[in-house]
Amino acid sequence: MNAKIVLIDDEVKLLKALKRALESDGHEVFDFTSPTEALNFIQTRSPDLIVSDIRMPGLTGLDLLEKLTTSESIIPCILMTAYSSIETAVSAMKLGARDYLLKPFELKAFKDSIKNVLAQDKTPVKQTSENILLGNSEPIKKILEIIEKVAETESTVLLRGESGTGKELAARILHSRSSRANKPFLAVNCSTLPESLFESEMFGHVKGSFTGAICDKQGLFTEAEGGTVFLDEIGDLALANQAKLLRILQDGSLKKVGENKILKADVRVLSATNRDLQADVKTGKFREDLLYRLNVVEIYLPPLRERIQDIPLLTDYFLDKFAKKHHRPVIKPSGDFITVLQSYSWPGNVRELENVVERAIILKKGENLHAEDVLIKNNSEISDYSSSIEMTLGDALEKVEAELIVKMLRSVQWNFSKGAEKMGITRQNLHYKLKKYGIKKESSQK
Repeated sequence: MNAKIVLIDDEVKLLKALKRALESDGHEVFDFTSPTEALNFIQTRSPDLIVSDIRMPGLTGLDLLEKLTTSESIIPCILMTAYSSIETAVSAMKLGARDYLLKPFELKAFKDSIKNVLAQDKTPVKQTSENILLGNSEPIKKILEIIEKVAETESTVLLRGESGTGKELAARILHSRSSRANKPFLAVNCSTLPESLFESEMFGHVKGSFTGAICDKQGLFTEAEGGTVFLDEIGDLALANQAKLLRILQDGSLKKVGENKILKADVRVLSATNRDLQADVKTGKFREDLLYRLNVVEIYLPPLRERIQDIPLLTDYFLDKFAKKHHRPVIKPSGDFITVLQSYSWPGNVRELENVVERAIILKKGENLHAEDVLIKNNSEISDYSSSIEMTLGDALEKVEAELIVKMLRSVQWNFSKGAEKMGITRQNLHYKLKKYGIKKESSQK
């Protein structure tokens, strides 16, 4: 598809290089070093796509996108930046950016992004939770790096992690970053799928093939043609059905129930589990050959307790989300509110945090959220501190903070620089807190 593209960047050499690359693909390119001039042009010419740097003098790329979002325009936009930040990426996706490129990028990645966005329809994309895995911790950064590498391939991906860690979200991001993004993404939970209906649901059936088959039915793999099928809780799939799934993964062929005709399905398969499939292979509960087919690339989604430094960002996102949903004013979380959240082990992971924040938004009447507003059912870890009549709230929070510091330093082998960075404080502030609470480096870690 040849398109009219507006290209905006105050770095002249890069601007010219990108323009040449797009023109070589047959696109008509209008390049600007001034975002204000570009905006005036866009409002009169309505291009097919806008590609803009974020940090520029005067009007930023985010400012530009916000102005276009508030107008009636639905022109898709790709943002570029040399200054990576999860917060900026979230803002870009909230405003409807279709893609977010981190400089320096390969020319192929740039062209692929252009191709993918132009292939999509022009409906603005604004559901942040469907477009980005929130977090600025090292585990999340590594996951996003892997997603960038494998999204454009056809490889199967196995997503591992506890319930509530965001496995389906990661699958949706993989789909949205692939060349299949404008095709269906269909998900099924294998643990809720009756064993006897597996073939019918996955591959379809013809009328009269079994009792209750009153008409022909398209299966999931046919409905997702050209797109992605996500098999959640794949470890719960019965052995007999594992063999049936293996065939379509081997050569893309399937047969509807009651029909001998062999059909071909062009789909990419992503799967997820909270089970140890290697252990299940050893006990005969899961087919080894199927595991090899599903697990070309493995992505591990860590539990929230292993990335507690992401809790403030996640909390801010959920506060904004539920304030809008329940028509409440935006409430600010206090430091003690965040400290208590970070002291909890979160067995329900991000999903549980989301519920706790929503509950706080609904029940809170003031302008700020404090420690006492954290309502977690059946949780002795927090109630030991915040509900003790023998201890003031300030003392309880200091105890929580001291234990949190020790836990964080253990996770980085008592490297104070890394520990301070993970906690979002300066090294000097960390040493002050160590002295305040009498925390000493553990001898086993020296």
